[in-house]
Amino acid sequence: MKLLLVFPNNLSVYGVLSTLAAKTPPIQLATYAASLRQYNIGVLDCEGEELTVEQSVNRILLLAPEHVVICTDHLNSGDVSKLEATQDLVEHLPHPSIWLEGVVPTAHPEWFTEWNIKGILPGEAFQGLQDLCEGKEPKKAPFLRSENDDRRASRRMAEPRL
Repeated sequence: MKLLLVFPNNLSVYGVLSTLAAKTPPIQLATYAASLRQYNIGVLDCEGEELTVEQSVNRILLLAPEHVVICTDHLNSGDVSKLEATQDLVEHLPHPSIWLEGVVPTAHPEWFTEWNIKGILPGEAFQGLQDLCEGKEPKKAPFLRSENDDRRASRRMAEPRL
């Protein structure tokens, strides 16, 4: 398999209410999959299948894709609740080619400088996904950080002006 599109399961962020939380359909991921159907790709909806991080990692390793793309959006709208689940997945997945896709990673690439990922596919990721399927190097969102920057600076609230 050339490419596996993964929609992480973030229901655990709701704690004891996770069994009552609504599942988010991976519409953006499905749109990507439809546009790439001529390639050897797979789709893994971890939330829809109620997979734990460990089960998700095992399934990904069993499928043995060349590239893993974790989709963090429902339908071209940033879903910050997916980021915790995405980070858990990235931290536990021993894979050399993990990519992120989504509005939040595109808008804030500096948040991901310490993550074990190959890159972020910016904006509408259709071209980047096609490039991966065709064995080309896709355009990446730049990690906006200089050597002297504090990596946490982007996460701090600005001081109020009086």
